[in-house]
Amino acid sequence: MRTRQRNNRTISSNLPCLFVIGQCAGDTIFLTIRRLHTLDSKDIAITCAKIADQKKAQNIIVLDVSKLTFFTRYFVICTGINQRQLHAISDEMAKELKKLSVEKLSSEGYREAKWILLDFGDVVVHLFGKEERNYYELELLWGDAPRIEW
Repeated sequence: MRTRQRNNRTISSNLPCLFVIGQCAGDTIFLTIRRLHTLDSKDIAITCAKIADQKKAQNIIVLDVSKLTFFTRYFVICTGINQRQLHAISDEMAKELKKLSVEKLSSEGYREAKWILLDFGDVVVHLFGKEERNYYELELLWGDAPRIEW
């Protein structure tokens, strides 16, 4: 359990927290408390798959690549029918995961919207157009990775 004093009040929590010093005004230090996400990587991957499904993505799969690579634990791979849909899926994932305190670390390909990659740390989301999905066939490249039911 973490405890901190603030304005003569004790803040306690069993959840992990990040304490960031914001501003200093004289002898007063303003402290920002930000909850870190409490979802595990698998839950984040499944949440991404469900968001993609709500936005009508096709052929959604979740792969556990934790034993095959060092840079992430799960891939979520799905297909959109056009650029507008791929943008909608990408935007919705970033928005909904941010509500759960899961920050997007980076993204690639948003402008062209043929293959959008969203990096959430332990979860990497690949949003493909139909032609790109068929061309790259990531699920074959990572064929040794177990599929996760969502």
